[in-house]
Amino acid sequence: MNFTLLSSLGFAAGLFALAGGLYLLQRLRVRHRAVEVVTTLFWHEAVHETRARVLVRRFRHPWAYLLILIICALLWSAFAAPERNLQAEQRTVYLLDSSAAMAHGERFSQAQAQLIQELDAVPREQRIVIASGARQETLLAPGEETLLLESRLASLLPTASPGQLERAIECVARASEVPTRILVFGDSPLDPMRLALLPENIEVQRVPDLGTSKAPAQNTGITALGTSLASSGAWDTVDVLVEVASNQAAPSLPSFTLDGEALTAKATRRELEAGRTQYLLSDVPARGGRFEARLSALDSLELDNRAAVLLPNRPRLKVQLSPTLRGSLGNVLASDPAVTLVESGGDLCVRRAGETLGAGLPALVFTPAANQEQSFLIRYVADRDPNLVLAEAVGDLALSQIDATSLADAAQTPISLGAVRGAQREVLVWEELLGDGFDFIDSRAFPMFVAGSLRWLTGADELQAWCAAGETRIDGVLFPVAGDNTTPGGLPVAVSLLSRESTLAQAIAAAGNEESLAGLSGGASDPVTWLLLLAALLLFFEWHQVRTGRMP
Repeated sequence: MNFTLLSSLGFAAGLFALAGGLYLLQRLRVRHRAVEVVTTLFWHEAVHETRARVLVRRFRHPWAYLLILIICALLWSAFAAPERNLQAEQRTVYLLDSSAAMAHGERFSQAQAQLIQELDAVPREQRIVIASGARQETLLAPGEETLLLESRLASLLPTASPGQLERAIECVARASEVPTRILVFGDSPLDPMRLALLPENIEVQRVPDLGTSKAPAQNTGITALGTSLASSGAWDTVDVLVEVASNQAAPSLPSFTLDGEALTAKATRRELEAGRTQYLLSDVPARGGRFEARLSALDSLELDNRAAVLLPNRPRLKVQLSPTLRGSLGNVLASDPAVTLVESGGDLCVRRAGETLGAGLPALVFTPAANQEQSFLIRYVADRDPNLVLAEAVGDLALSQIDATSLADAAQTPISLGAVRGAQREVLVWEELLGDGFDFIDSRAFPMFVAGSLRWLTGADELQAWCAAGETRIDGVLFPVAGDNTTPGGLPVAVSLLSRESTLAQAIAAAGNEESLAGLSGGASDPVTWLLLLAALLLFFEWHQVRTGRMP
């Protein structure tokens, strides 16, 4: 047992002061009582009894003094607000969902009011309040007053992030060493299979709501936004897919902009099941612009009415081609939609070993077999594991499409692949493979190899198809909230909500949790409550004794 409003020394000093004060009052007070007598024989004794009492005189009513002292001690103890030290017995975690799903209508304010209403059912030392939105935030630590929570909730709003209740519950479970009861205030879905894997000392209960179990108001939101390489094959454009989900019969149509200007590309519409509609915009210019889809209709959730993605910057590759290779590679490069052949000022070059054309540029180099051991040699500039570079190059350069067995038979030597670190990106290939004794140039794999090599030489980043809050990692960073961000490497990123669960959030009833929260430790078993009840009972007992004349 400890006191929350007074120290042990302060409580003892106050109790001692009460005992002394009651002692003085008991000795100094004069009580008059009317008594009818039939004779004056005892008049002298009666007058003597009415004189003021003195301190040195003996207690006449010690039991009355003891009773009033006990009553005052009980009231003083209640004022000190004692609490049982049950910290090691059980802990209760109040988990408030502050994700985007709670921004529907009045859901969040209702959950806040319900949380405050239920909070005092548990002693302060046993309870902790956590908000689960984009990240976990402790709103009320053990031992803190409820008034602190009310002031902190006043500035708390739902975040543009998907629900993270399951992750928050698992974090609480890992940190709990005592039996813990987690009370969930919110409607984000919980997976029963994941909850079944929690330790036995963890109990999860969704608190019966105060009206959020009603069907949500009509809402339409953007639930998917992604880009892909243009199906037309154009290097400097991309295709953009936008999905809109709604619980309305006739959802509003989105508008599309590129760098703030209305997009002229025609959108192909496709209706899906469950109120979902997809819009495909083809050949959107890939110049590093900002593509944004927006819904103008007002509905119950505003956070999902806008989504954006930064498109890649994919200008056509300016390639310088050696005159000695125009007969072998001229048609292949001319047919590549990503390539523009230039005489000078190129981004890349294709040449033979020993030529000075495009010196200092990333290059596809054809070199005699006598100059290098490997048939295909890759030079890279990053500080990376060569084995990892080789593994990626097989796919990036379309080397898996090459018939290495046929080439090895024609060359009478194994076809090998190597990677070394160098000052500039280069792809070096035996020039003998271009000869008539090999069918490499005429194979289906040759144009794919050349195109893949040129794209790898540019060092262009892989197309970032989409970025959803709390789901997509870029440069190893997970962005939990929708909005414009920047990676540690300085790469700008547009993060969107894109959460179908938040857009179509259905309030979840507290199935299986109908038991009352009065079963929690605290409430009526609070020591203050028992102290006040006992003091009231003793006061009634004293009143009864005085009324019946058994106590002065």
